[in-house]
Amino acid sequence: MKRIAKVLGITSIISALHLVEDVVLFIIGRYTDVTIFVVLIGVLTLSLTMALLSRMKRVQQFLGS
Repeated sequence: MKRIAKVLGITSIISALHLVEDVVLFIIGRYTDVTIFVVLIGVLTLSLTMALLSRMKRVQQFLGS
């Protein structure tokens, strides 16, 4: 259960940072045809993937943590 909590914590942090980046790009007027729903799904998928990768032993050894 701790592992799931850690993954969800990492996912939340990455999602928040990535979402802020995407919102800023929309605000400054970057042209896009992508809806906000698609952006949210992409942010969550990318964040969950990165969080799961960060919990892998091989990745942790590679990063030295």
